[in-house]
Amino acid sequence: MVSIMVTQTISNISSCLNIITPVLYSHFLTITMVLIFCCVLYGLISLAKGAEQRNATMLVFHTVSSSVSGFSRVLNQECTTINDLIGEDFSVSVRDDIRGDDYTYSISNLGQVNGRFDQVNNDGDEWNVGLFDSISESDNTVFYENGDWCGGAPRRGTFKLIQSSEVVENIFTVTETSCIYDMILTIPKCTGPPTAVPTSVPTAPLTIALTAPPTESPTPAPTAVPT
Repeated sequence: MVSIMVTQTISNISSCLNIITPVLYSHFLTITMVLIFCCVLYGLISLAKGAEQRNATMLVFHTVSSSVSGFSRVLNQECTTINDLIGEDFSVSVRDDIRGDDYTYSISNLGQVNGRFDQVNNDGDEWNVGLFDSISESDNTVFYENGDWCGGAPRRGTFKLIQSSEVVENIFTVTETSCIYDMILTIPKCTGPPTAVPTSVPTAPLTIALTAPPTESPTPAPTAVPT
């Protein structure tokens, strides 16, 4: 009797498995296909976003505030070059008027091997725009490369010093074009040191000495010799 019951139980279990297995297999295939579809869709969306970012037009941010650590000599009459700024720290807070986001861009140790260019948004998310790469003295530009990835490529950026006769004070500008960031410092055009005005030395009045004509001594009359 027990043997018959065990046999019947095994038979029932086997029958259930025969019914459930095709159903589970079918659902497994469905779940797998759904996952594959989601992965492919996510990849396509990421590529589309990356292409959109890389083909985006240049964004010019509205500068909210700017600060320069230990630097205040631009506005004098020196002909400032990029070499005069080596080692300085810059921080510029800007607003993206299109998306309404706030960002802070900072450069530390400008033009030095340990220098870096960073970006922080108003939520505290931080990205590295790039690490110091090189300097172009002729263009007054510092280059940063190999930053965090953006749109399928690493971020990169520049710091540019521009002299302009159209400004009378320091003006910071930040632009972004397809994950390439440019921080621009525009300063008044170099005028050079002030030209010294020659001081006129008063000239002493010319004194003319009047010399009296020599006085002629009277010639004595000849003495008559007696004969």
